[in-house]
Amino acid sequence: MADETGSTVHCEFEQPCNLLAVLDDLGIEYLDVDAERTIAIYQSAILMLAVSDGDFEAVSSLDIELREPPVHETIAGPGELLDTFLEEVTTTSAITR
Repeated sequence: MADETGSTVHCEFEQPCNLLAVLDDLGIEYLDVDAERTIAIYQSAILMLAVSDGDFEAVSSLDIELREPPVHETIAGPGELLDTFLEEVTTTSAITR
């Protein structure tokens, strides 16, 4: 769930997942910043993905921050956008959080 500002989500996975492979499977463009951070473009929004436990090939815990909203707002707000992103990630990867 998104925080009270709706711009950050913390997610813990029951099993580590390869997040970069999931992003590739979803066709989501991303750019590695360093070993713990990656920028992703989702529905024209800019998301900062920060691993807080593990690495991107075995993510156990993840923080997702909305850096820039979508160019064309297709979803009600930042919290809903982040929740939708996480729903797609968990559905595609068949992991539970």
